[in-house]
Formats: sequence, C-alpha cells, structure tokens
Amino acid sequence: MERRTISKEVYGRVISLIPQEIIDMLPENPEKLLPYATRTKEVQVTTGINDDVRDLMQEYLLSDEEYLKTFFYVMAITFYNKVPVENPEIAIVAAQTGSGKSMQVIMESLGGGGHQTMAAAQLKHITPEAARSRIQTAIDQYREAQKKSGLESGSEQKKKDKQ
Repeated sequence: MERRTISKEVYGRVISLIPQEIIDMLPENPEKLLPYATRTKEVQVTTGINDDVRDLMQEYLLSDEEYLKTFFYVMAITFYNKVPVENPEIAIVAAQTGSGKSMQVIMESLGGGGHQTMAAAQLKHITPEAARSRIQTAIDQYREAQKKSGLESGSEQKKKDKQ
C-alpha cells in the first residue's frame, strides 16, 4: 500500500490554526513531525461494500487538513510531559478507516481501543520490528476470524435450508 506525505501548503494552513499551548506539548518541532503524518495514496475499500456505503465513506473521509490537525493533537496528548529516552522501546499505532469496525477490533487486540473510524494502541517495551510483527499478526488474526465467521454463517444457512 503506497503512502503519501502531507504537503507543506497544508501544513502551513493547519499549523496556523493550532493553539500555541498544543504546539508546546508536542515532542518535537511540528515541521519535523510532518514526515510521520502519512496517508495512503488511494482509499482502500473492502470488496462487498455496496456503492451507497462506499460513497458515504468517501464523502466523510477526513481531509488532509483534518487529518494533520488530529495527528498533532494526538501527538501532543500522547507525549505531553514525557521524558525522551535514548533508545525508545514503544510504538504508538494509530489507524484510520472508513470501512467499519476492523481497526477498532485490531487495536483492541493490541491493548488499545477506539471507535469505528479511528483507533490506536500503545505498545510498550518493544522494538519497531517487533511492533510491526505484532500489528501484522493482529491483522492476520482479524482476517482469519472474518473468514471463519463467514464460513460459519454460510454453514448455518445451509442447515436452515435443509429444515
């Protein structure tokens, strides 16, 4: 999945709207955080979603401005009054989706939470490589559970059809 960064033009508009108190809470100069605020190049929508729902998801997708503003607020809240460490062993995982509860369920399996369109988890005492592995495992387990759920509902339907 290809990712893209937020433009400097959008950054300029957003940074002027954020109160100085929030900027002071950030762990780094906001411009240095900009490379971490990436988005997918194309919205990924699960197959099987009807066109009306797909259109609604597209309509309510956060703009780059809304996304970046949210990113800065989350960073400020997450890192406020935290002491920097030389070799950090923590990963903050934030996920955004418009396709239902999949991100919420995945982040909950990692000890986090959220709601239908945005969710997050904080992984402690973990290297970036291990965090990536845990996230991939959580995604794989979610997909497997979805497949099993679909198979179970299909077999139950067959039982009902026989009756």
